[in-house]
Order: sequence, then C-alpha cells, then structure tokens
Amino acid sequence: MHIWTAVVMLLTACLPANEADELRAADSNDAMVMGATMTLTTGEDWVGSLVFNVTVTDAPPNKNIKLMQSANLAGAGACPMPIMPMCVDVAAPVTILASKKANGQGTVTFQVTVPDPVVDPEWEVQALWSGMNPEKSNAVIVQLHDIGTDDDADGLLVEDEVTIHFTDPDIADTDADAFWDGTEVTARTDPLDALDFPPTYDDDIYPNLMLVECTPCHVNGGISGGFNMDDYVNIVNAPSNDVPTMDRIEPFDTANSYLWNKINGTQAAVGGAGKRMPRDGPPFLTVDQTALVEDWILTGALEAADE
Repeated sequence: MHIWTAVVMLLTACLPANEADELRAADSNDAMVMGATMTLTTGEDWVGSLVFNVTVTDAPPNKNIKLMQSANLAGAGACPMPIMPMCVDVAAPVTILASKKANGQGTVTFQVTVPDPVVDPEWEVQALWSGMNPEKSNAVIVQLHDIGTDDDADGLLVEDEVTIHFTDPDIADTDADAFWDGTEVTARTDPLDALDFPPTYDDDIYPNLMLVECTPCHVNGGISGGFNMDDYVNIVNAPSNDVPTMDRIEPFDTANSYLWNKINGTQAAVGGAGKRMPRDGPPFLTVDQTALVEDWILTGALEAADE
C-alpha cells in the first residue's frame, strides 16, 4: 500500500490481464474537506471484468452517499443540481456514478464500471452527502489505461505493471535507479528498490575488473590471443576463438560463457585450451570479483544503464 497524502490511501488496482481496461489510482489533492475520506481498494475487492471499487469511510452513518465523477480539469469546482448549495471539487459537467447508503459505521463501497474502450484517460471522483449538513470527501484523480499498451515505453504492459510488478505504468523507471522497469524485470532485479539494480560493463566490469586484472594483455589496445576487451561487442554474444560455437559471454548463462570457464579453470572441459585467466595466478580473481562477473552474466550482461 502506498500512502500518497496524510489522509488519502490509494492502492494500485489488480485486474485480469485479458481485460480491455484497467484503472489505477494516480494522485490526489492534499486537502480533506469536511467529513469522509475516500480510498481506492484493490485485489480481491475488484468485481467482474471491468469494475473497480471505491470505498468511502468516515461518512455520515446510514446516510445516502453520492459518488460523482468528472474529467480531470484544472480550475474551480461545480455546484451541480440537485446538490446545491454544496460546491464540490469535481468540475462541471459532473456525472453521478452511483448513490448508495452508508452502513452504521459510515462506510460504503461503490462498484464502478470502467468504459471500454477508454475515452477519457483521467477521472476525478468525489463522494458527497447532501443532507441537512452537507459533507464531501477529498477528490481523487484516477487514471485509466487500455490493457495491452505500454504507456511509458519501458517494455512492460500496463496490466503487468499494475498486477504483477506493482510499478508505475506512467513512469519508465519507478525506483529512479537509471534502469527501466522492464530492464530490471528481465534482469530479475527489483524495479521498486533503487539499491537493487544490475551491474553493467561500462560502470562495473570494465573499470573495476578488466582494467585491473586484464592489463595490458586484453585492454587499452592489447590483443593477446587475438582478443581485446575494450569494446563490449567483442565480448557479449561474440564467439570465442578457442570454442567458436560458444560465445565469450552468453547473457543469463554462465555455463555457456567461455570467459566464465576461463576464469574458473574449466575451459578444457568445454573444449577450450590455454591457461586459466588471469594468467599470472594463482591467486586468480577474488571471490568478490568472481561474484561480480557471475552477477553480471546472470542479470543479462548489460552494457550500460538505460538513463
């Protein structure tokens, strides 16, 4: 659960992936004006194929509560009939989505159908009691997306971002760690944890390993054995000289990465030749250095961050 303001809890919605649309809570204003607090509920609270739930709490007990909706428009609210003189935050024209009585504890849940296809991608919704002492909830902005789209171009469909990965379908890099959500999902790192991201050739492997352990034979222009490590394209998905059927680095696969076998001394077992690398060992690579190479390969042997 993400708490976006002090008084409004917005929970990301779960919707089956084969449905046409989904709705996600996106933002709200900070002010709670008179009475009820609106929350959007998720998970098992979704009903049917195109229905989401809006729950109003702290409403006047046993009173009829209206749920109103308008397009997300900047500017002043409206005083629509028949609820005058209570002015609301939603802007005219206002649609009454539903009207329902709150229970004795002041809670009521509305079931609202999402249009198919989505026409207005943003709604503002608000609850109101228009009795003797009118009360209104905070207004909440919700965003609607068509299932099967990738609004933020991060490589993930909106329904998967919402229901599986819990990432923001409008932000390519939810945790702001310079790797797109889709990249992190593929790499099996956490797209919601800014401290968990895959190592890269540019930032980790070349400066911290190759420049340290492979100089001067294979870096800074060195081409010992006809192999230079200065360029990423010479390493990842590039056939090795000793075993042409095996790439030097095969993303996600250490066993079929010839360089992994060379630094572990298992090159002969895969049909290779020569000495274990680096050739001035023992000692060879440290435990931490070997773990870095393994992590790099198993997360996809990326060249650089996305941003």
